[in-house]
Amino acid sequence: MKLHLIILSALLLESSTAQSPPACAAGVTCPPGGMWGEWTTVGDGKCESSCGGCDQLFQTRDCMSSQLTGCPCSTGNSSRYIPCNMKTCPYPAQRACCTPYVPMVISGTQVCGPTPRTVREPGASCCPVGGLWSDYSGYQSQNGQWVRTRRCLSATIGCPCTGNPSESTSTCPCSEPASAVGQCTNIPNADASYKRGLVIDHATCTAKLEMVGHNDGPTYCSSLRSGMYIEYARVSLLVLNQVDGGCTTDHVFECTEGVKANRWQDASFTCDTTSKNWIYDYTGKQITSYAQAVYKTLIP
Repeated sequence: MKLHLIILSALLLESSTAQSPPACAAGVTCPPGGMWGEWTTVGDGKCESSCGGCDQLFQTRDCMSSQLTGCPCSTGNSSRYIPCNMKTCPYPAQRACCTPYVPMVISGTQVCGPTPRTVREPGASCCPVGGLWSDYSGYQSQNGQWVRTRRCLSATIGCPCTGNPSESTSTCPCSEPASAVGQCTNIPNADASYKRGLVIDHATCTAKLEMVGHNDGPTYCSSLRSGMYIEYARVSLLVLNQVDGGCTTDHVFECTEGVKANRWQDASFTCDTTSKNWIYDYTGKQITSYAQAVYKTLIP
């Protein structure tokens, strides 16, 4: 019986001692079989029974390496059940441990064992070169800098990362958008022919685009023979190439009878610090490029 307890004790120690995976060969960023994340218990993590290893907890884990191209988790499982509350049940309980566990003594304490080997199922066959980082968070303003951070995902399975966990810049992370001249050619009655640069406020990551009217007449409205008015007849037009939705337009100016020509008006933008695209404030849509156009002359 004593030898039986010693053997079971050794098995318990082997199955409960965590070991870091070995380093992968030089240049290997995708461990064979992929890389699993840390096991997470579903629910509140409380065991229904107080002793004997009679109940189980349900755990799941994510395939961390799936974000790497061609690196799925092809071995191992994404979920498992593990025993809980492994201490022996005291007298007068009918039994000290539930099947298949038996009483064992570890460091002078009675427990039910041995713990199944699946409890320490490794997350990766080897540690990839450089480790596995999460995607960067969006930039946040900190002490006059725009800072974004990332986490070492593989650290939870004993694989450290190399590199810096944060990046910072003194300027707004959204750069000047590209020109939509030549991209948005299907705007009716208008020519997208030029692009004025944004005026960027790097402290707030906001920007303005100075727009100007090009009317020949005294107003922004053109009078037709019927006596009705067509808005924005020859007003500078903002042409936007949206991330989702393609090319669209906005005239920015208000058409008010009696307003003089050559009026200036600002279009405003806000930086999305995660995607690093500018958002046109009036519509709330992200854009990749923009241009300015003038409506073609209307023939009465």
